[in-house]
Amino acid sequence: MPHIQDPQMKREPRTGIDILVVGGGIGGLTFAIEAHRKGHDVRVLERNDEGQYSGVYPPSNYRLPKEPN
Repeated sequence: MPHIQDPQMKREPRTGIDILVVGGGIGGLTFAIEAHRKGHDVRVLERNDEGQYSGVYPPSNYRLPKEPN
């Protein structure tokens, strides 16, 4: 694994644009990160306290379905 010298995300100068992302799934979070990097002020709204788990992290009680014998 490469050594990370600067753990902070690089950000362009602030644009003064406010962006509201509705949905904290993989698409919403990806867009929010890129918009932040471009200098926009971003806020993410998600109705679930723990996020949507759409490929980012499975819930701690997640189990694969059992295959029939």
